[in-house]
Amino acid sequence: MVKNISGALAAGLIAALLQCIGIQLLGHFGVTGFHGIDLTPRLSATWLYPRLVWGGIWGLLFALPLLKEQTFWRGVLFSLPPTLMIFLKFVPGMDKSLFGIPLGSLAPEMVLLLNIGWGLVAAFWYRESQR
Repeated sequence: MVKNISGALAAGLIAALLQCIGIQLLGHFGVTGFHGIDLTPRLSATWLYPRLVWGGIWGLLFALPLLKEQTFWRGVLFSLPPTLMIFLKFVPGMDKSLFGIPLGSLAPEMVLLLNIGWGLVAAFWYRESQR
């Protein structure tokens, strides 16, 4: 049980770290700006810390015994709850309306793709941690 929970927490946290680095690099190299997305965060402790904590918390989903043998689909499925939380709670809390359209017309797609990336990294990391 401890191995499952700690593996899931670590998987979510590591995936969140890679996602944050990816977001920062996309902003740094102008990919987000090129696509009209107003999202270029600075990689700082105050920006990074809550995302790592939430990544670890959402990673606990991987301790559930769903789709154990289908790592890819497990990653995609478990990326949906945090994506919905971003769209319906966090982005509106920043006064950017539901789904973050004011951030740019492609912002929802970027959030979805980045979160699917988080889910895939976390799913594969969790799978390897359980061997």
